[in-house]
Amino acid sequence: MIKRIYLDSCIFIAYFDSSDINHQNILRFLEKIKNRNDIELCSSSWTLTETIKVLLVDKKFHKKNVQEYAEKLLRESRLRDIKFKWLRSEDKPSCDLDEFFYLYQQKILEKRIGAADIMHAILMDIHNIDTIASFNDSDFKKLSNIKCIRPENIGRYRF
Repeated sequence: MIKRIYLDSCIFIAYFDSSDINHQNILRFLEKIKNRNDIELCSSSWTLTETIKVLLVDKKFHKKNVQEYAEKLLRESRLRDIKFKWLRSEDKPSCDLDEFFYLYQQKILEKRIGAADIMHAILMDIHNIDTIASFNDSDFKKLSNIKCIRPENIGRYRF
């Protein structure tokens, strides 16, 4: 059985930014999973949006470099040699925009966690994904239906 793992924006940020404290952890993570046929990596447009914002606004990378990175991610759907899948809204047409934002509001009220992480959680729910790879696990630990794995610990997990 194939385990689907959703990639949080911090994964893409650390991969792009070689000075990021987790850059080497991402490279090791990718090396460890490159030959695993039991894992499918996936992410979303929301993740890419958050990645662009952090790289431009918070980390102050040049717009052209960030734009090229984002375009390459969209075009190739790869981190190193590892292919990943972009989740598409048309894959799950049962959830319209009004319902999506209702779910979003309810999760914020219920869980009291960051709005960006709630967005990831809802997208994961819609696509029946229960595992996220992230370095920012504090919010995800509050969600009982999501298992957060830290990329540097991938060897400890059995799927």
